[in-house]
Amino acid sequence: MASSAGLSDKIVNSATPTKEMDADNASGNFVVAENNKVYEFINPMHQDNAVIGAIMVVQNADYIGSDVNKIWTTNLLRLFLQVLVFATAAVLVLRWLILRPILKMIKFIKSIRSGNIEQGFDGLEKHSFFRPLADEIAKISDSLSRAGSAASEEARLRMEKLDTPWTAHFVLT
Repeated sequence: MASSAGLSDKIVNSATPTKEMDADNASGNFVVAENNKVYEFINPMHQDNAVIGAIMVVQNADYIGSDVNKIWTTNLLRLFLQVLVFATAAVLVLRWLILRPILKMIKFIKSIRSGNIEQGFDGLEKHSFFRPLADEIAKISDSLSRAGSAASEEARLRMEKLDTPWTAHFVLT
């Protein structure tokens, strides 16, 4: 049996090559020897259809764990950056396409409530998602304006009716 210098006697004198020669089967396994993780590959050698020995290649596998950790760290960092970019884009889209038109509609509704009905609702673009709602609010404000002017006209006529002499006489008796 030949081995490289510095290779652990535990690996060199392992029973694994003998098992693989008996099974006439090649195999590769990770094992821990003297606090080092190593990869063993064992391949039986043949001559005239008979197993005459085995070649065992052993390589230090400690670097695999550190490389896997680097891959995970890099992938998690990439995932975090992608989530951050996507979330920022989503917030900006929601702000520009939904929040701004809603704020403009709120401003318009407040102006209607305060009595400034003449101000038109020009806050939404032609192709806005909220345009049908804005059109309905504009129709409601127009109806409220007409109803308010009709009510004030009716109140003015009633006041004139009370000021006539025959109505005043009738009311006093």
